[in-house]
Amino acid sequence: MQIIVLLNKKGFRKIDIDNQTSNLICHCEHPKGAWQSRFKNARLLRFTRNDNFLCPFSGGFTLVEVLIALVVTLVVFLALMQTALVGIDSNMINILRDEAVSIADERMSAHRNVSFDDILLTDTNGAPNNPGNFVADTTIQRDVRNINNFPFTSMKRIDDLNDDNKLVEIQITWEWKEKTVANGDPYTHTISTIVRR
Repeated sequence: MQIIVLLNKKGFRKIDIDNQTSNLICHCEHPKGAWQSRFKNARLLRFTRNDNFLCPFSGGFTLVEVLIALVVTLVVFLALMQTALVGIDSNMINILRDEAVSIADERMSAHRNVSFDDILLTDTNGAPNNPGNFVADTTIQRDVRNINNFPFTSMKRIDDLNDDNKLVEIQITWEWKEKTVANGDPYTHTISTIVRR
């Protein structure tokens, strides 16, 4: 008795049953070599067309398995790439904020180092079309990483609290990606102090 089983175009297995010893002999012929195994008491086993006998040369990955592995790897790399992009963006936002803090300190020092009656400390509540709001102070450009002349807008608001005290507020505004003045949601940093006569 002899049974031949095809092995996915890689080779074939031939199963012989020895009628004298009732042993099962499994042969595997493959371009990589031949393999043979013996199973005793074959008459105690039932065999159907779906029986599978292992052959060391019939292993390996199928095309479907390779494609699934590639898809899983792609998904993992896409997740890692997105994580890296989020980290780079967060780092850039922090760098811009640090620069804005530095500029705000510089502008505040400029306002505090003038005399109490200097025009730089004029009450902005009477500014045209800006009652009680911030008015333009100046625009400062800085080199940040690979970006040359990145613009920061300095705004100020000065309120005369009384004859001897003024409230000075400095607001630094900058844009990054979708957070812009046009969208009404720019990045801002505000500091304030009281200047006495």
